[in-house]
Amino acid sequence: MRDLIATGDFFMRKNGFETDAFKASWRFIRYDDYEIFEADEAFWDKTAKEIAEAGFTHVMTFSNTHFRWSFYAHWPMLTGVLRKLVAACHKYGLYVVEHHSANLIYVPEVIGAENKSVGWKSPSISYWKTLKQEVDPDAVCHGVRLGSMFQVDGRIGRPHETFYHAHIMCHNNPDYMRIYKEYLASLYETGIDGIMTDDVQFLAEGFASCACPHCRSKFYAATGCELPESGEAWERFIANEKDELFIKWKKFRYESIVVFHQEIKKHYEELGYKMMRPNFAATCVSWRSPWGGIFDELPALDWAFIEHCCGVIRYSWPEYIVESIHCNMMARQRNIPAMSLYYPKTRDTQRLCWALSLYANHRYFGDPENLELYEDQAMFHRFEEAHFEALFKMKPNVRTAVWDSPRGRELDPEYNTRSRGVLCGWGQAMTRFNLPWTMTSAAKTEEYDDFKLIIVPGTTFMHDKEIADLAAFAARGGILVWLKGAGSWNIDSITTRNDSELARLLDVPEIPDKGEVKTGNGRIIFVRQEDYPLHYLKRCSVKDNNDRDAFDCAEPTRWRLLTQEELVKCRELVDFIASLLPDGAGVECEMDVTDLLISTAYLENGNAMAVKICNAVLTQSQPEEPGFGALDPIPFPEFENNMTLRVLKPEKYYESRFSDASAYTEQLGNQPITVDMRDCGRYLELEVPMSKLHEFMLIEIK
Repeated sequence: MRDLIATGDFFMRKNGFETDAFKASWRFIRYDDYEIFEADEAFWDKTAKEIAEAGFTHVMTFSNTHFRWSFYAHWPMLTGVLRKLVAACHKYGLYVVEHHSANLIYVPEVIGAENKSVGWKSPSISYWKTLKQEVDPDAVCHGVRLGSMFQVDGRIGRPHETFYHAHIMCHNNPDYMRIYKEYLASLYETGIDGIMTDDVQFLAEGFASCACPHCRSKFYAATGCELPESGEAWERFIANEKDELFIKWKKFRYESIVVFHQEIKKHYEELGYKMMRPNFAATCVSWRSPWGGIFDELPALDWAFIEHCCGVIRYSWPEYIVESIHCNMMARQRNIPAMSLYYPKTRDTQRLCWALSLYANHRYFGDPENLELYEDQAMFHRFEEAHFEALFKMKPNVRTAVWDSPRGRELDPEYNTRSRGVLCGWGQAMTRFNLPWTMTSAAKTEEYDDFKLIIVPGTTFMHDKEIADLAAFAARGGILVWLKGAGSWNIDSITTRNDSELARLLDVPEIPDKGEVKTGNGRIIFVRQEDYPLHYLKRCSVKDNNDRDAFDCAEPTRWRLLTQEELVKCRELVDFIASLLPDGAGVECEMDVTDLLISTAYLENGNAMAVKICNAVLTQSQPEEPGFGALDPIPFPEFENNMTLRVLKPEKYYESRFSDASAYTEQLGNQPITVDMRDCGRYLELEVPMSKLHEFMLIEIK
């Protein structure tokens, strides 16, 4: 790796490379069969030059050799290709992060089979003639029987094919770790600037893995408990998520993934390398997977981004925005950039993706199906560069936060059936009806006082200190909305916590069924989830571009739009939350339009504000054709009249006065549109020129 200097929150590089991590603009760079076997240095030079000229600063590799363990016999050849790629990219000032699956490996049957899709370009057997034999479990890999490193499905006592048509290596296996570290060392020598080790999870069906000897012995060493035998005993074990042994085992799995990432970091540092560490997850809060998601606790993370996949973007964005807000929390707490990775299929969809990213205070990472759409990204880059401070360096003006616990999510047996209903349902309602919100967690309790109101969404597993810290926030004058069921389990002892113990930790006389209890200078409002039963939108999943029979992603439920009655209930919830806040919601639109998304931000060390407007209006409406499809156009309705918009200032600006507001859109380049504005003390009142809005508008206020 070339001359890299860590300086505070940024990676700095000499020789003309982008030095500000927040200004990084990312895209994938592929090396598939052609690039591996046919491409020469001239090809890579041309590719890198075009990427740099389009305004990108960082590339992440993607390859049909993504399941990298499938190609262990060809690692030296792949490393040689990577070396050429890196040299070309560095010539044009591009950082390179190598990205691959750290432990997926094809089952032999998938090689050359047309009826088993792996979701991207499959390796061609015309190039990889010996691949089927090389992924056989009885093959020898670096002196070890390959199958001895696979995760074991405890239901059957042997490795099981995952939904990726692959086996998965066990990161608790010492042979696996030894061989993988040796391979990573060879990658570092190519000059790569960073590494993303993908798919480090327990990917058998449900909670079936891992029952290998190494996981069994490590679990016993950590807990003093034996795991059940494979077969019927294992089936009974994983069927009861509330059993103490099962919860201990989930906790062990989670912590073992954290240890893996700690080991990778320690390894490259011991070799003298400093690696950039971007990482992404597809779901964190919208669905608790059974595979062990530790995104929040990654020990090394320089860019946090969320992969908005597995859904039709036009209809799935309400769930995506909830995930984006969770990603914002992680990024804010680590002082790193947040990004949104989308896979748009059409030009208008990409413009919606970009607008949603900017609205959410994210950089846009687009991997479009049509390569011509990268041309639009060059235009996006020019707009972003011209308005960088207003788009990415201001602090969101948010007074409401939803509390989150990654370990609580992992251990909660009812998260997918109950707990996420508040976080996702309430979060989507606040988004769609413009009550600015974010998330917070025990990772940074000092930020609690940045908020007026914190919602605790039925998080079952909590530490004593987490509860006490939230109670202290209320006692200092905050408003705490406590959903029934929150804190009902002690995450340390893996035992239930009764109401009297919870009342002691919250410093209240008792836990009422519902209602308000004053505490210190603030109050705690106890709410039952059934008092606000909200239907919320999940990812709208279809099989392919021609399919219109949509289902909730990963569930056998047909996807549908919210009814008008359900939207009314969302509005009632938002009105309830706004009634608890001094000065109300903080954003008031004269135009009563659902899904005109508005966020505000301000400069902490200065005297400036920004308003971001994303036009998602009518995306949640029935298209002309029955059903819902991946190629349905984005409506982007046109508006004729100005819209009066009232936005609350942050407290630090209550006494400040603003006199100038200008609107900008990508279509108009850097041509400012004067916005009539009145400073009303705590509020600003703006006349927004809606006729100029297509997908996104930025209003800069000084």
